[in-house]
Amino acid sequence: MPLKILLSAFACRPGLGSEPSVGWEVALQAARRHDVWVLTDGINRFAVDGQVEGEAKSRIRFEYVSLPRIVRLLHAAPFFHQIYYIIWQVAAFFHARRIHSEVGFDLVHHVTYVNSWIPTFLGRLPGGVPLVWSAGGRERTRWPFYRYMSLRATSWEVLRDVSMALLGPLTTWITARRSKVILTSSNPSRWATGLPLRSFALGGLSIPELRACRKPKERHPGPFRVISVGRLLGLKGFELSLRAFAHLRVDYPDAEYTIVGEGPEAARLRRVATELGCKDSVRFSGWLSREEVLSAIYQADVLVHPGLHESFCFVLLEAMASGKPVATLNIGGPAILADTEAAFRIPMDSPEAVIRHLTEAMLSLAENPESATARGENLSAHAERHWTWEHVGDRLLRIYDEALS
Repeated sequence: MPLKILLSAFACRPGLGSEPSVGWEVALQAARRHDVWVLTDGINRFAVDGQVEGEAKSRIRFEYVSLPRIVRLLHAAPFFHQIYYIIWQVAAFFHARRIHSEVGFDLVHHVTYVNSWIPTFLGRLPGGVPLVWSAGGRERTRWPFYRYMSLRATSWEVLRDVSMALLGPLTTWITARRSKVILTSSNPSRWATGLPLRSFALGGLSIPELRACRKPKERHPGPFRVISVGRLLGLKGFELSLRAFAHLRVDYPDAEYTIVGEGPEAARLRRVATELGCKDSVRFSGWLSREEVLSAIYQADVLVHPGLHESFCFVLLEAMASGKPVATLNIGGPAILADTEAAFRIPMDSPEAVIRHLTEAMLSLAENPESATARGENLSAHAERHWTWEHVGDRLLRIYDEALS
């Protein structure tokens, strides 16, 4: 018998990638078996209306929670965006309470944003409706890694850590203690004791996306190629991979490194490349289209993604699906995503150790092309077996059953 499920998906848009796609895809997966109401920000209306097709069209209802225009001005500013999000959570609670009085929900799932230190209030709906909370991670950036990012990036990391320290206990009381299941990408030791934690990285690829990753592309001959993709932020750890690449060039002087993306760390990364003597071997491509990114990944020999704290990593999954070896840190969502011996999962012991292990991973692939090919094929199979949205949806539907049992 179908349940009545309320999803809180502040970010929810089809085809946009990252968290908006998570909100959208979770709604489609839940609608495979249940009737679904989706709370989302009113700014998503133009991208959502009319996009649901097939059987899900009769099972998904979107509820747009819009804030006054003067409050929406906060949405564009990086720090004030968090304030906007908190205000939206309050408005979403009252909107949900009104709908609940008419519908009577069986289950609530907070989907996006995944944030372990900003509360959702939906666990306080009348009648004690079970709450599944996608809380993401609780990792903090250790201070030795601050040396490998700009002062601006360090300031943001410190601000994040302070926010987690101040708001984390409040969020534990408001949200975590009222949750039936908490989906997290962090080690349980980073949480308070006695919480219903489940290791879960929320994300995936649709079948068409998987096919796009695996679509044969022309592979141009050339030197050993490394690629990283993402916003150029301190938390992405790209300076670590850049320094590892400089070590790689000692043995492979013709190696190339492409960094795809833009962001405030771009100037620092360019300066570091010059200081390391590898400026001519490092290409900063800026933003590329999804198709261009997939083509660039296919041309590379390894994707390196040393993110310091992330709940998921779509580009890592796309590289795996494309059959490319990957090297990432053994922490958070990427560690769950690449939970296979075919991936290089680097322990986050110290910045120097991370650089050394990344160098060793790249050298290993450069020296053993056959091993690199085998790793890529195993990663592609791993992505198809575990990380299509259909497989993720199956796991999620079982968690809904668990929350109601």
